[in-house]
Amino acid sequence: MHIIDTVPAFLAKNVHSLTTLQEYHRMYPDAFKEYFTYHCPRTETRFNRALQRYPEDRFHIKAVYKQLPHILETICKRYVEQYELTFNQQIYLIVGAYSSNAFTHRQITPDITFALEQLPQHKDGLQVLAAHEMGHALHQTWTDIAGMDWPHVQWDNHLLSLYREGVATHFSREIVPDAPPHIYFTFGSNYLGDNSWLSFAQENEQTIKLAFYKDYQKLNSQELFREWYSINGGERFGYTRLAYFLGDRFFQQERQRIGEHEAILAWRDPLFLEQIEMWLSQT
Repeated sequence: MHIIDTVPAFLAKNVHSLTTLQEYHRMYPDAFKEYFTYHCPRTETRFNRALQRYPEDRFHIKAVYKQLPHILETICKRYVEQYELTFNQQIYLIVGAYSSNAFTHRQITPDITFALEQLPQHKDGLQVLAAHEMGHALHQTWTDIAGMDWPHVQWDNHLLSLYREGVATHFSREIVPDAPPHIYFTFGSNYLGDNSWLSFAQENEQTIKLAFYKDYQKLNSQELFREWYSINGGERFGYTRLAYFLGDRFFQQERQRIGEHEAILAWRDPLFLEQIEMWLSQT
């Protein structure tokens, strides 16, 4: 694991302007390439809104930054001990413009980015989020070793996203087994100390499942991602990222049906997306 830390460069300015913010981005082109390509529009409107929020969130960013490097080292060590997996890729620490909180890059063995302005401040949330993102990396590494037709993977298909988030959630439970149950889905970002997210999801599973399937059929990819996967979505039910709950339910059912190892590698099957769609359509 190699941490590329851009945060001191951001914090070096007590108050940012549009010019200094863009200078910060230019200092670390590799750190921001994936972020602005896939996760955040690179517009002056977006930056100006972020500039209005940075002063009030500066303390939050510093508090997260104080904890995160050590947590990353701890979680990485647990993966090495439990799964004999060594992370040799880059982990980027950035201050973004209030889009994704963390993501793996579009690589077979992916780099990982954490955007500190969107991360939870408490230890449980940070540990679980770190374990979740590293879980994506483990999933892809194991699949690559087992043999995968990578050029034909439909990365932008949100049925596949559903499954992949379920696998990463499973790994996060294995690596951080003692967090409150809802933290594996919310990371504490929006419902700190509040179990209402998980209670709502469990009590309304079928309704949520069918709503996702209907949206999958009629919304475009960007709309579907924002509503069901983004921390900035959740307009339909008032709760964000409910796709993570569905992904976990699907993966756990597959794990019970065919075993953990086969469920983790199941996406190698060319017909796998059809299986997910069938599961979603069932009442």
